[in-house]
Amino acid sequence: MTVKTKRFYGVRMNYKFLDEFLSGLGDIRKAKKDNMINKSFEKRIMLAVTQVNGCQMCSYFHSKEALRHGMDKKHIQDLLSGELGEVPEKEAPALLFAQHYADKAGAFDDAAWQRIINIYGEKKAKAIMAYIRAIMVGNAQGNVFGAFKSRICGHPEKGSTFLMEISVIISDLFIMPFIILKTAALRLVKNRH
Repeated sequence: MTVKTKRFYGVRMNYKFLDEFLSGLGDIRKAKKDNMINKSFEKRIMLAVTQVNGCQMCSYFHSKEALRHGMDKKHIQDLLSGELGEVPEKEAPALLFAQHYADKAGAFDDAAWQRIINIYGEKKAKAIMAYIRAIMVGNAQGNVFGAFKSRICGHPEKGSTFLMEISVIISDLFIMPFIILKTAALRLVKNRH
């Protein structure tokens, strides 16, 4: 498996990724309910983003899941090396956007996002974005926890520091409840209007 160098994100970016992910959970629920994004497309999104962020844990998990859902090994390896040649043509724009989103750490180009809306429609585009944001959280967390585990085993990872690892791990204990409460409060306010 060819995966890029691991990308590490600190507390601020982890907060951003978690907040965006939780705010899009409803879009994932709608996508599943309406069968907008099948399992193969979902796994291709996960693998495309994971390739950019270099998360070994996510590469392993989503490769295994992709195999379980019928994707062949060569196709998975291509996605994990950044190649989109074998993807269904209708999914290619979404996967290119997913790579762009990950490469820019969520600071995506507005014109690229508008193109995704134009191609897929707003509802499906939001579902695609929600899946991208879900795997960004997984990658960010997976890389930090993996680096911390490696450090404990005496093999610190290049590009990571003990302070960054421990601050992200500890901050998760406070950030998650705060974001969950904030998201629930915003949903209540939105539902009342």
